[in-house]
Amino acid sequence: MVFPKSFKNHYERTKFDAELLVEELKKEVPITIIRPGIVKGHSQTGQTIKFDGLYFILNFLDRLSFLPLFPYISSERETVVNLVPIDYIIQATAYLALYKESAGKTYHLTDPIHVRLLKFMNYLLENYIRKNQKVMYQWY
Repeated sequence: MVFPKSFKNHYERTKFDAELLVEELKKEVPITIIRPGIVKGHSQTGQTIKFDGLYFILNFLDRLSFLPLFPYISSERETVVNLVPIDYIIQATAYLALYKESAGKTYHLTDPIHVRLLKFMNYLLENYIRKNQKVMYQWY
């Protein structure tokens, strides 16, 4: 299947198609759309029951910890990561679900302070597996 330039993969396309369907339903049903950033563990404890996304990356780094070098993960210096704790997502969603005026609206549950991906990856490498990121390949 060929995707227009705006879609990079099937997942992005299906999310777009789902939003079109939901837009049509808004005419008949009071719908509120919640779009969270990347969901991480609890803000106080870090506890999680879902080990994908951020935790997939941590497991990936752990498995490669024997390497003397780590390549840059992104070729873009400006790429940002937006992490949001699960307890914030739950509280905000519960509130918005009961807030009558939210029907028909879309909310982006994100952190107003974005973290640069390279800074974030360096933080994970230094603090999670105690290594400094070395440049293996520099694409920019």
